[in-house]
Amino acid sequence: MEDLRRIRKGFVERVGLPALKGLLDDLWQRKVLSTEDTDTVLEDHTSRADRARCLIDMVMAKGGRASQAMIDCLWERDRELYLTLGLILPPSPNDRVDSITETSSAGPDLSDRQLMKVVKTLGQEWEQAALHLELKTKDLDTIKAEHRSVAMRKHKMLVLWKRRRPPGEATAQDLLRGLEDLEDLPVETRQLLSGQNLSDKQLMEVALTLGQQWEQAALHLGLKTKDLDDIKAEHRSVAMQKLKMLVLWKRGRPPGKATAQDLLEGLKDLEDLPDNTPLSLSGVPSVLI
Repeated sequence: MEDLRRIRKGFVERVGLPALKGLLDDLWQRKVLSTEDTDTVLEDHTSRADRARCLIDMVMAKGGRASQAMIDCLWERDRELYLTLGLILPPSPNDRVDSITETSSAGPDLSDRQLMKVVKTLGQEWEQAALHLELKTKDLDTIKAEHRSVAMRKHKMLVLWKRRRPPGEATAQDLLRGLEDLEDLPVETRQLLSGQNLSDKQLMEVALTLGQQWEQAALHLGLKTKDLDDIKAEHRSVAMQKLKMLVLWKRGRPPGKATAQDLLEGLKDLEDLPDNTPLSLSGVPSVLI
């Protein structure tokens, strides 16, 4: 709810009508909004700004879960606006301690907090994932009876898997091995557990830590002045310019050579690199992308 309150003014000023109507559809499908709610937004207000204001206030009034659902839908509908509004924040320094970077097939078991990071990547296929991890239908029935929140159900499923594993055999690699035959395993889950290149969403997190020095950062990463000119010509949003710069860097790297560590290595000689940038990269686990 606090995130929506923070971005309320920017959302009302910037969201376009197509994205606004799309959000209404998405939130209706997720049962966050009723048909009456959507009619109120569209029929009781005529201007785009008034409709946007009505929508965000209505969702905030419904509480934290509804607010998070709107944030998730905005990510899918209008990623440039999502980034411009600053909805993705760099990880806190405390996240470094719990980074899955420190977990290997021979290392410590995944913590409950690390399991929650995996939960966020799983969708409707989580029940099939549970069966691949050798949980029983009865286990799922018990979890669903005890928890109404789907996110909590996913988390409890993974916690139950972990509890049934021998000590030292509930690592990121163990979890990935258990899920590798799941046909519809989300790409984000596989990347998160296997240590592949930074995703565009993770690059967004890094982009938000960069200030005016982003162009110098681009040159340190091997991009050319022409690359920067092209990016600025294509995108008016500075936030999107930073993201596209990082995406271009990633595309120019060999497979497996665009990790958090690779990016940090490329930026280490930048004198005015913001403190938050290394922190955000240190918080990105090399086996949890």
